[in-house]
Amino acid sequence: MSSSHQPKPQFFHFKQFSIEQTHCAMKVGTDGILLGGWADLENAKSVLDMGTGTGLIALMTAQRLATVSQDFSIVAIEKDEMATKQAQKNFLNSPWKENIQLYCGDIIEILPKIGACFDHILANPPYFPKAQPCKNQARDLARYTELSHLDWLTIAANFLTETGKISFVLPFDAAQNLIENAPFHCIRKCIITTKIGKLPSRMIVSFSRVAQPCKEESLVIYDNENKYTIDFINKYRDFYLKM
Repeated sequence: MSSSHQPKPQFFHFKQFSIEQTHCAMKVGTDGILLGGWADLENAKSVLDMGTGTGLIALMTAQRLATVSQDFSIVAIEKDEMATKQAQKNFLNSPWKENIQLYCGDIIEILPKIGACFDHILANPPYFPKAQPCKNQARDLARYTELSHLDWLTIAANFLTETGKISFVLPFDAAQNLIENAPFHCIRKCIITTKIGKLPSRMIVSFSRVAQPCKEESLVIYDNENKYTIDFINKYRDFYLKM
């Protein structure tokens, strides 16, 4: 009888790994995929995924790093216990389980305990300031934050190698605001438009302590026929099953 009350497993399959997301409030979404395939991982051997959720960004990162070397490590941190259990299962079922360490807790508490610095820090942080709570407590935890995006950036910078990078995917206006107020150099940004003719909706941004000209890019996800654009396909074909 009890088995009939268990939710049907929900999977999102990629070419080299699968994400089970049955018990995660925030499912696999385009934002995480955008960041996971875009971040510059050149010379990165240690990566931190702050707020890993299902483990999507960590696994995309592992797939990319594994094409160069098996000598890499990824630390993933997740605050929600159910999401942590789900991410752990996804990591263990992947080809890179030996390369990924998972911690459950708040980044403010966990990072000092780990005591490591990272070559690249990635985050798809909560988008909304604390406001009207969601009906689902786990979704509320994933969507809302008492920390600003600048707080996230500042916390991350404390655990960054001297020449390391921090990359976030954010709503367009929030990214603009972060660039204007960050005490670090924005070295790369990608303006994301969902469909040709629409206004930009997202931006992926990278920061560094080392000053250099900012490389600006743009990406449109869908064309006028609601099909993936050639640019999007070229960027993400290594992940999507049907590309």
